[in-house]
Amino acid sequence: YSAAYRNNVHWILIKAICDWADGNKDDAYQKMAAENAARFLLHALQQGGLAANNLSASPPAQTPRETPPRKRTMGTILSTYHDHVSWVLAVAWEPEGNRIASAGGDGVVQVWDADSTQTLLMYRGHAWLSEKVNWLPKIYMIAWSPEGLRLASAGDGKKVYVWDATTGQTITEYEGHSGVLSNVFALAWSPDGKRIASACSTAGFDKTVHIWNAKTGSPILRYDSSYGFMPNFSVLSLAWSPDGTRIASTCGDKTVRIWNATTGKPISTFKTSSDWVSAIAWSPDSRCLALANADCTAEILDTSTLRILLTYRGHREGVRNIAWSPDGSRLATASNDRTVHIWDAANGACLYIYQEHAAWTTSVAWSPDGTRIASASNDRTVQVWQAT
Repeated sequence: YSAAYRNNVHWILIKAICDWADGNKDDAYQKMAAENAARFLLHALQQGGLAANNLSASPPAQTPRETPPRKRTMGTILSTYHDHVSWVLAVAWEPEGNRIASAGGDGVVQVWDADSTQTLLMYRGHAWLSEKVNWLPKIYMIAWSPEGLRLASAGDGKKVYVWDATTGQTITEYEGHSGVLSNVFALAWSPDGKRIASACSTAGFDKTVHIWNAKTGSPILRYDSSYGFMPNFSVLSLAWSPDGTRIASTCGDKTVRIWNATTGKPISTFKTSSDWVSAIAWSPDSRCLALANADCTAEILDTSTLRILLTYRGHREGVRNIAWSPDGSRLATASNDRTVHIWDAANGACLYIYQEHAAWTTSVAWSPDGTRIASASNDRTVQVWQAT
């Protein structure tokens, strides 16, 4: 507007023209600009008129209008972790922090910052299946302790490892599982952080759920699931209720079993419609179980009545993992169709479909405040994205 200072009337005209060219065509804004111009004219006349080249009557310095920060929309990718060299099979978010743990086919658990994706720790404590042929162990399960100081991880082999989440120092190893060709697919902490439940998928006869001391590795209880003798009748998933009283387990025999976490006494058994329940998760209020099914559905089960309250049918392929939002209002499901769906836990309405992965999505975790999701995939990445 430097040319406008030669004549203040011209300045007002040029200012209006420039605003129009800049795209400020909003009626409310034009009204405000006109009012400001009128006030300027009145002030100038009161000071002795509008003299040409009278810079003393020039308008006050114009400060640029602040541009509001761009709002992050649901599904906006916030960060991507690329440091895995094989499939990523498990992801877990620190309970009250900003660290994420991920693991998979490269035999290493990696702990990293959710914002910067800086790797903070790499845990290499899992034993190789065969060093002679470079056969790395796949890690299927990782879980943070409730206070966020420890991690438990398990996969190929019969061991479960508990280790310090800051130093990577192994605290204990549980070796109570048996059988040949063993894999630990199921793992859960008690809400007080004192016990761990784990179960082994094996070609042998160990179909039990083990409860053991998280500090010492000493066995406390074994729940005999009576799942049968076929390998596919092994325990696939475990979940410890937030109130600490019950454990739920699933298996290839189409059942979900709920039992007392202290005594091991069975409480109820639910027969599922799906041949395979890949994962289960308790609601934050300990009233319901969410089921991830191989038949492309996800369900919410009322654990007191054993009634299915809702069935979600949005996926095109099997559902591999499921997680409640911290407030219990939404669910996130990961599927072989390469997507993550966010849906309403009250009515089953699909709220968003995330489609940025290039291969199966294998695991999903919410941030503690429920605003972000971390999703793992066979495309070797973990992606953190906006969930609100």
